[in-house]
Amino acid sequence: MIWATWRQHRTQTLAGIALLAAMIALMLAAHPYGFDVSGGPNVLGTWVVTMMGALPVITAVFVGAPLLSRDIERHTHRLVWTQSMSRAHWVVVKLLLVFTPVVAAASVVGLGAMLLLLHDPSVDPWDWFDLQGPVFVAYTAFGLGLGTAAGAVIGRPYVAMALTPVLFTAARWLVATALRPRYLEPVQAAWTARPGDFALPPGVSSPWVLEIDWNRHLVTYHPFEHYWLLHGIEAAVFFALAALLVGLTFYWVTRRVR
Repeated sequence: MIWATWRQHRTQTLAGIALLAAMIALMLAAHPYGFDVSGGPNVLGTWVVTMMGALPVITAVFVGAPLLSRDIERHTHRLVWTQSMSRAHWVVVKLLLVFTPVVAAASVVGLGAMLLLLHDPSVDPWDWFDLQGPVFVAYTAFGLGLGTAAGAVIGRPYVAMALTPVLFTAARWLVATALRPRYLEPVQAAWTARPGDFALPPGVSSPWVLEIDWNRHLVTYHPFEHYWLLHGIEAAVFFALAALLVGLTFYWVTRRVR
């Protein structure tokens, strides 16, 4: 079963790992030039930002969505289940053989991005919040879980591949805009400046500004001290969603697929 599953899905799995490895090479190539793409044209840095943002959804679409849906559409899963192979064993082996190497590769990429950015003081860390460390790994795991669940429920690989990026983007947008600012209580401080100008309170560096009240001269922000705690909370949210989606996949395949 393990060897057959590997032969069936090795192309997608190896392609996903190769893409993540290429991302590491691109980051190392861009590192000498810095990653601050806001201050001027930096082609390599721009590619790093674009590819890091796209990798989790690409993995979800091309690795997660076809994982089970291809067998369900072709009804080849029925043949496997008649060969002394239980439904639970079938789905667990498939998930482990694909999730384990892809999530491990994503961990290397997320850690590499985090280590490189720590040595680049010109970069605003909030601009890279989604593209490093455990959050990047959690997005990848969530994308795989979402694509796999969509494929199992829909049973049509191309439909699942079309729906997965829509759901993935919607979930990321909802969390980033509605939940992330509220993970922790933001700080509110007064500032003094001429009308139309804005200045952060003295001693505040690298904040995430949420709101500026020009009439009362108040600024609401998350200080950099909140950065890694917010990072950890968001990673936990998406790992939990990934676990729920894997549970949904397991339930659907073992109870509903015919």
